[in-house]
Amino acid sequence: MGFLSEVGAIFGFGPKPETIEREALKAELDAGTVALVDVREVGEFESGHVPGAINVPLTRFALDHLPKDGRTVVLMCRSGARARMAFIRAMAAGRPGLKVYNGSMLDWSAAGEDIVRGHG
Repeated sequence: MGFLSEVGAIFGFGPKPETIEREALKAELDAGTVALVDVREVGEFESGHVPGAINVPLTRFALDHLPKDGRTVVLMCRSGARARMAFIRAMAAGRPGLKVYNGSMLDWSAAGEDIVRGHG
């Protein structure tokens, strides 16, 4: 993936990911139909993350780190920019069917949702 593609992803250029809003994400997590992948760095993830999220930092992002159990993979980060970059990388590598959580951690915490600290 080239630098310009990643910069474009930050500013909303390139392939548009299907997105999911917080309430729909919560329902899907409760139903067990999505796998939530947080692409923030380990320290950011450990300082607070959505319950049930798994950490696959963007700096080490690879398709073989994503769940392969048939659930839809939803990508998130702090604001959504790195999640969009991960989406672009996955699409370029041939992985369809990903979604991006709109608002990501900023939206989740602003709504007062539960947050887990530590690695799990």
